Order: sequence, then C-alpha cells, then structure tokens
Amino acid sequence: MWEHNLTELKNGNINIPLPSAVTGWEDEVKKWPRITYSSIFSYVVESVSCDGKAMMNLKSSEAYQYLHSEKVGRVWLKEITEDLVYLKAEIEPSQSLKTTHHKAWVLVSKTGVIQTAGCSCIAGPGRSCSHAVAILWKVSNDSANESNMILKMCKSVRFVNAGKST
Repeated sequence: MWEHNLTELKNGNINIPLPSAVTGWEDEVKKWPRITYSSIFSYVVESVSCDGKAMMNLKSSEAYQYLHSEKVGRVWLKEITEDLVYLKAEIEPSQSLKTTHHKAWVLVSKTGVIQTAGCSCIAGPGRSCSHAVAILWKVSNDSANESNMILKMCKSVRFVNAGKST
C-alpha cells in the first residue's frame, strides 16, 4: 500500500515525489496506460484506503458523470519510474462554478494497474474521490475510442485492399 505524506509517496523501498513537486509533464495520449473498467472497479471498491479498510467507494460512480459533463480537463502524463506514470488533470467542481478547479492525480503502472490517487478537494486524502476517478474514466474512455477507431481503419484498409488485384 502506498503511504501518502506531505512531500512524497512511499511503498516499501520506493519513494517518489508528489505530483505537485514534479515538472516536465507531457500532453501525450499515446503514452497513456490502458485502463480497463474492471481495473477502475477494483481500485475504487476493493483497494485499501488510508484507514486500512477496503474503499467500498460506490459513490465514485459520480465520477463517470464528470466525464460526460466535460468537467475533466486535459490529462497530463509524467513517467516517474520505468513502470509508473502519473496522470493529472484539473476537474471542474460539480457544485459550484465560483470555486477553483480541483487538481486531481492518479499513479498508475504502465500496464494499467491503478496504484493510488489524490486530489486537492476535501475528499482527496481518501484516495478515491470522484475527481481522481474521473481521470481514470477519461483515460479508459479515450483509449477505448482510439482502439476502436484504429480497428475500424484497419478493417476498412483490408476491405479496400481486398478489392484490388495485384
């Protein structure tokens, strides 16, 4: 389990800085890890929270609405280790237009395993606020759309090539 403190995250002998201390973020969708619906479910329901118990965050389904309400800003990526990346975005608050956007982040392995998360909102230290989970939904949704688009392009190229004689 990842321990969160004021300056870094710790897991065993791995120490990494918090996203707020990291520079050199990239706007590179092609480097996003593939995040599946099942990995999101596993993280928000079955993962261990800061109190040592399963998160059981069934309310995080609200995060899916952030995606479709276009409240999730641009997702930025930063490779932290050979296997870990941060994803971060600003999320528009759901209740007030007068408050500033929440700064949410997620630490994910390059294979799509969700490690931990945080946010500047009041629920952020709980590691599964809707703002952080909204980033996961956006990455999952955009990756799935890109994969479907590539598959359709490949099928259409095969169809066109099948009609040509060589």
